[in-house]
Order: sequence, then structure tokens, then C-alpha cells
Amino acid sequence: APFRPEHAPYFCGRETETEVLVANASVSSVTILYGPSGCGKSSLLGAGLIPRIHAAPLDAESSGALPAHPVVVMARDWSNDPLKSLERAVKRALKPWPECERLGWPQARFARHPSAPQLILAMDQVEELFVQHPELAEASAAQIIRTADAYAKGTAMPEPSSAALRWAGLITAFIRDPRCGVNTVLSLREDCLADLDVIKAALPRLFDTMIRVDSLDEAATERAIREPLLRFNQLMRPPQPVKIHDELVNALLADADLRLDPPSAQRSSASTVTRYATPFLQLSLERLWKDDIDTAKGTVLTFGTFKDHGFAAGIRRQHVNGALEAAFKDRPDYRQVFARASTELVTRTQKISWLASELADKLNKARGPDPANPEVQQVKVEPAELAAFFRSLEQPTRIMREMFYPDAQLLPDTESAKETRDGLFQIAHDRLIADILAWRETYDKEEAAKAAAVKARLDAQQDWVDEQTKLSNDRETARRRLKYGGIGAALALLLVGILAVVFYNSNVAFQIQTTA
Repeated sequence: APFRPEHAPYFCGRETETEVLVANASVSSVTILYGPSGCGKSSLLGAGLIPRIHAAPLDAESSGALPAHPVVVMARDWSNDPLKSLERAVKRALKPWPECERLGWPQARFARHPSAPQLILAMDQVEELFVQHPELAEASAAQIIRTADAYAKGTAMPEPSSAALRWAGLITAFIRDPRCGVNTVLSLREDCLADLDVIKAALPRLFDTMIRVDSLDEAATERAIREPLLRFNQLMRPPQPVKIHDELVNALLADADLRLDPPSAQRSSASTVTRYATPFLQLSLERLWKDDIDTAKGTVLTFGTFKDHGFAAGIRRQHVNGALEAAFKDRPDYRQVFARASTELVTRTQKISWLASELADKLNKARGPDPANPEVQQVKVEPAELAAFFRSLEQPTRIMREMFYPDAQLLPDTESAKETRDGLFQIAHDRLIADILAWRETYDKEEAAKAAAVKARLDAQQDWVDEQTKLSNDRETARRRLKYGGIGAALALLLVGILAVVFYNSNVAFQIQTTA
């Protein structure tokens, strides 16, 4: 998970980038912060920019007084109306200063109200806004400029005017007028920089101040491993200082699963810099801390624990399995659903994006008997329930990632709307593909074992039925034999009796005749 302001003391390895970002965000009306996915842009904003800007003396502060430093407004929720999301973020940031909080937004900015403090709008994951609101890509420079002018002059918005277009117009108005006291930082993935071309058409100098953030190199990664422990010991003053074995540090730096593959153009270069997947490094260190420090009540992070877990790949796999099992506790039936969906979400080499509605439709069309219980049909998948389940795997576990929300600008800005809307989803990171496939393989084996057990049970039941049927038939045959045998014996006795009577009568008649 990204570092937040309260984590600033432990945010290490980014000192240079923090200095550069703070210097530019403080004086430039717009700063573009970009870099590859997962390189730490969100952490740089949360644990770098915000604490440094807010570290200014607050002598002028008191209840209702103005802040003595610029106020950083962190915004990253672009799901529905981006303007409302930005307004909520501004209110949260200004809450310590009620006089500032009561000012109208954004009118007070352009009216240059004396109580309106300097703001730095740090807008993270801006690429999501462009994906969630695709109509913004169709906006013209003239539309954005007219919208910006309407904000600056306080006039009515031109029509048509979508929420995303109004957001672009407001940002453009801020950037065009440095006197309004708002500086802007736009943070996004480097492969999405072209999304900003629609604003650049209205602001030709949009890209004048750009800061690229790369993943940590080996030296910075080692600092990010060692220095947080030193700061923890200084701040928390535990009875025994927490340490880390050098062997563990070397193992983390050498772990191929934590290293990033260099771009193809650099792979043959002797000067290729080794860089690291910091989200998975963080995951490994958190697991080691939990086992060695929290559970074992020790004071040393050890290589042995790392090895016992199967190194970084093993820790990541445990994380995936644990996150899925936790999600299945609330929805046991979705174990089967996710197993079926995983065959569509990943292949051996890539992850595939799906709209929840389309994936649900495909799963329902392929629905058949449950392999573990052929008498029962597989679960029918409701699109809204599938989307909600995927969202439960997005934060904080980051197994899934929501790409955008179709027609988001038409949805009401409520939590209930977020729970029921459709969305485009994919597995959050390429490195999770192997873990999802491994989970599916284990699931298939378990289901095959269940199916075999069900078959064995059904076969045993059938054998018992067959045996009981045979015993019943044998008893019926014996009964019939006994029945017909008794009848035969009775008939035989009757015949003997008849013959005896006939013989007796004949003998008597003969004696009478002889006597006569």
C-alpha cells in the first residue's frame, strides 16, 4: 500500500525526488509527476510532498486562523464526478481551519478572498480519470478554454459540459492564473502521458515542468530496507533495538522476484541499472516483521524466516492465497466463481481485462453441473455482485485492479452507486499471474479430489443398493421356493391320502366280494 503522511519518518530512499518535487510544486503552477506503474509516485506524494510542505512553522495557527504554509490537497478518487471528489478532498484538507473551510469552492480562489490559503492540488492516478471518463478525450481546446473562462469570470458553464470537462476547465483556469493561489501536481503513469494532450491543446506549456520517478535502484533499495529500522529505534526507543541480518539484506537485493526486468533496449547494455519492485519488497518486509518481531517477540529480522517462507515469491503467493481466502469467508460460493473467472482473467503469459457484466455473461453461458456435486448447477453470477467481489480484492490487498467505470459521469455520487456499478477489471500486477494460476491449480486438485470422493461415495452407495437388491432377490427366491415347496408337499400328501382312500376302498370292496 502507498505510504501516507504518518509514515513519513520511514519513507527512505526518495530524498532527492522529494526535494525536487517540493521545490517545483511550491512555485510552479503545474507539475507533471510521471513514471512506471508501481514505482512509488503515490508514496512520494503522500509521505514526501505532504509532510515536507506541512512541516513549515505553524505559529500563525489557532482556531479559525489561517494556515502558515500551503495546504496540500490529496485527491485520487475519480470514480464518479471528479469535481465533487476534488471538492471533498479540499474540505478534508482545510478542516483544521474552519474559516477557510467555510469559503465557497472554487469561487473564493478566483475572487482572491483574503482568507483563501495557498493550495497545492496533488492529483494522483490521473490516468484513471481519463479512462473512467472517456468523453474527455473528445473535448476540444476551445471547449476547455470556454469552461476555464467561465470559472475565472464566475459565469454560467457553456453547454454541453460534462463533469470531466468541467474538471479540465477548472484545472486549466488554475494553471492559467497563478494569482489564484493554487498550484497543481498531476501524477500519472508514463505510458498515459498522451492522455494530457487534450489539456495541452488549451495549455501549450503544460509540460514545462516534468518530474520522472523511476523504481528504486540497488543503493536506494538498500537504504529503504535499513534506514526505517534505524528511525524506528530512534523514535520508538524499544527495550532492544530492532536489527536486520546482513544476510537477509543481501538475499532481498539478490532475489530475482524483487528485481524488475530492464527495458528490452537496455538488456544488452553493460551499464544497465538494477531496479526493484518496491510493492513486493514492502510486502516481504511486512511479513518478516510480523513473524520475527510481532509473533516471535524477537528483535532481529532473519534470513531463516525469509527462506522458510520460500523467499519473495513464497511470501507473495501466501499473500494472494490469504487475500482470496479472506474474501471467500464472506462469499463461500465465490470460490467456485473466481476459479471459473480466473481462466478468463489470466493466461500463462498475460492478464486480460474484463467488464464485470461481460465476464458474468460469459460465465453464465458456460454454466453447467458442479463437478463436485453433479446434481447441482454451478453458481449463477450477477454482474453487480461480481464487480463488488472484485472491488473487495482491490484495497488493501491489491489482487485486482479496477480500470474504469462505464458511464461513470451519469452515476450519482453515492457509496451505494459504487457498490452496484459495472467496471473494467484485471489482475493488479503481471507478477500475480503465476500465483493466480497456482491457486487455480490447487483449487482444481481439491475439486478433483472432491469429485473423486463424491464418485466413490456414489459408487459405494450403488454397490450397497446392488447388494441389498441381490439379497432381496435371494430372499424372494427362497421364499418362493419355500412357498411352492410347501404347496407341492401338501399336494403330494393329498395325492397319497387320495390313493390310500382309493386303495382302502378297493381293498374293502375286494374283501366283500371275496366273502360273498
